[in-house]
Amino acid sequence: MDFVAYLIMDLIRLLTNRKEKPYDRKRVDKTLGPWSAFKGPSAECIPGTRLPRKIVWHRPRLLFGRKREEIDFAIGVMTHWLRLEPKLMRFIAYFLRDTEKYKVREIPRPGREPRRIEEPMALLKFVQRRILRRILEQTDLPDCVHGFVRGRSIGTAAAPHAHKEVVVCCDIENFFPTITVRRVWGVFRSLIVNPRVSNLLAALTTYQGRLPQGAPTSPMIANLVLRRLDRRLAALTRSRGIEYTRYADDMIFSGGPDTPKILKAVRAFVAEEGFTLNEKKTRILRRGRRQEVCGLVVNERVGIPRLWRRRLRAEVHRLATGRDGAKAAPARLRGELAFLQCFHPEEAGKHARKLLALLKQ
Repeated sequence: MDFVAYLIMDLIRLLTNRKEKPYDRKRVDKTLGPWSAFKGPSAECIPGTRLPRKIVWHRPRLLFGRKREEIDFAIGVMTHWLRLEPKLMRFIAYFLRDTEKYKVREIPRPGREPRRIEEPMALLKFVQRRILRRILEQTDLPDCVHGFVRGRSIGTAAAPHAHKEVVVCCDIENFFPTITVRRVWGVFRSLIVNPRVSNLLAALTTYQGRLPQGAPTSPMIANLVLRRLDRRLAALTRSRGIEYTRYADDMIFSGGPDTPKILKAVRAFVAEEGFTLNEKKTRILRRGRRQEVCGLVVNERVGIPRLWRRRLRAEVHRLATGRDGAKAAPARLRGELAFLQCFHPEEAGKHARKLLALLKQ
């Protein structure tokens, strides 16, 4: 019904040659108040999301009291929910070239091809972050998804696979470039009934007809594209008593000695979704060797590899003793200590005390 209502309004606008009213952001903010996530009952939400079916606000009356007003989410998503100027968004999406909207750079990787990053310009990045916060993050994802989800991390992705007999790690080849603008449009079309707004949002979040690697919205869009695959794999592994988690393009399975037999079904499911597995990165890790998942060791419990911890301990020791060769920048060292604190708090506390004593001298 929302879609039909939108088409009728669009038809009336064309027949009457009615021009679009200018968007007054200050007036909208004053009328609707500060934006906040929808906290109503699930029956009033779009299925599979925490987005409201109708955007409701109360307008002050002339003399006293307040008048309840509402608009369908499909119609007011751009102006009342995202609170973005439609004409400016169309100019950015359709009139600016991709070379004007994105800055392309490469990050060198030892022994591998450099990673290509398409970084959006400042204004487009602001728009994408708003789309991420107000639409994409308001969707429900399966429990097996841990990448780029609030409250989840590589630690939560690796935890279910600790102390398992066999761990199988798979990687989706060319993850972001494989996701085309048509798939991105399908994601927004499933969330927003309005097809024209879905076209606009897809144009604002893609680069040269595909998902850019470097945009704030890309990881969550990729999660939504793989939502059906995750549900199918979760149901399959549950029936076989196997644990399954996914972090970005890394899929991890763990369980008994028959766990590698699931690879045949995984390849078929991934191919049906339009992706392929990178066979060079497929690993079968048994208990007799180091089982590393998302950069963490899970043989007995989730922890950081011993070689990484030794390197950090040596760096802290050089700084504490004032020896030559200490190369750790303060910001990087703080980040590494915070990462160590997540999995080895006692060891991180010992390093922190050493550095604190150095500062007091």
